[in-house]
Amino acid sequence: MQSVNQSPRAGERVVLIHRQHSPHLSLCECTYTCER
Repeated sequence: MQSVNQSPRAGERVVLIHRQHSPHLSLCECTYTCER
């Protein structure tokens, strides 16, 4: 039950990191890229 502190979705965390590296990408684009 230690996942409570972490994001509910692993992808969500990846998207946040991805957006930091690629702020020009939109959230939808980022999520699509990370999901793939």
